[in-house]
Amino acid sequence: MIVFLLLVSLETTKGYSTVNTTTCMNNTDGHCHDNCKVYTAPNNICYNPKRLFHNDSQWGDYDIIDKCELLGKVIKRCFYTSKNDSCVDESDCYTLQADICVGPFGKPRPWGTLTCQ
Repeated sequence: MIVFLLLVSLETTKGYSTVNTTTCMNNTDGHCHDNCKVYTAPNNICYNPKRLFHNDSQWGDYDIIDKCELLGKVIKRCFYTSKNDSCVDESDCYTLQADICVGPFGKPRPWGTLTCQ
């Protein structure tokens, strides 16, 4: 049983190297639109969005790990108290459905779609 669960866990992240987050101004009937911007982050690797996205105001100061799960249908996004690409001391985790408009995230583009690539 433990071996099976481990194999399923490995299979769910296998093949995805990045998570694309497309943030937009508006959400109408589940579709993100208007003034959209795409951000590409690594899958299952710690990153600091301020460093990765060059101080873009869309992002906060704290480290993040995005992990594609369930064959890319779900993204688990975890936040950490660290600010230096180390992902120390997990503070919050959210499980988000991939490929649909979700949010709100915050200004300036509060709505977004996450996709495993």
